[in-house]
Amino acid sequence: MENEIAELTAEGITEEEIEAVRKGDIKEPVFPVMVFTAAILKDLIDIIELLGVFTFGIIGSIMNVFMTPLIYAYVNKLSLTKRFIYKRLIGKAIIEFIPVLESFSFWTFFVWRVYNREKKKMEKVLNIMNKTS
Repeated sequence: MENEIAELTAEGITEEEIEAVRKGDIKEPVFPVMVFTAAILKDLIDIIELLGVFTFGIIGSIMNVFMTPLIYAYVNKLSLTKRFIYKRLIGKAIIEFIPVLESFSFWTFFVWRVYNREKKKMEKVLNIMNKTS
């Protein structure tokens, strides 16, 4: 058990978080349908503008302004990967305001990756807890 907890701690999961999962205070993440849908919409606008099919003008920039807080709110609800994801979220948000790079940074992949990371960490904690029970 001590070895498994050390492994989780090395991955950035604190003993308090492990205890919160054990008590049921931290539950398995639910897929963020609304955030994922907004990310798809934003990425579609970026791709359409990149291909030159249609120019949305300032709409893409306005979407950036709304996407960052929306995804921040989602990341803030996470329990096991929050600290790891904050750094990437800040970098991602900055890239979204750089004209050429914004077309190549996909919010959809970011949201999916954040959800998957949280889910895998939760599964790992639950597996270790089940082994020791």
